[in-house]
Amino acid sequence: VSQCPAGLDAALESLAQALVFPRDIAWGGSFHPDRIRMEGTARAIDWTRVSETHFTGQGPSASESGAASLVKIGVTYDARLIDPRLVRILVQLQVRTEGVSQAVIDAAGLGKCDVSVTVDLARTGG
Repeated sequence: VSQCPAGLDAALESLAQALVFPRDIAWGGSFHPDRIRMEGTARAIDWTRVSETHFTGQGPSASESGAASLVKIGVTYDARLIDPRLVRILVQLQVRTEGVSQAVIDAAGLGKCDVSVTVDLARTGG
């Protein structure tokens, strides 16, 4: 979290801690980050293979525009198999604004706010 309103990093930290839970993942002989999602949930990330151990992804984006403003919010992912027991995913939130929307975002302290979260998935069993 960089150049964001006070308290946002603490709020994100408590959210991140809530995501720590054990889970079984069946890789099926090769690494693909889509296998991390919960069973039965719809695919929300479009993954692109960079190499056998590296994928980039684009999550759903939301945008709203009018005659004098534009707001676009998107999430990108960078997933890497670090070793057979560790997957690291960098999640980055992007907010792009123009016009009147930029003034509103700046007033809220989010105009230069960058949010990146690193998620490590570590194998804990044998």
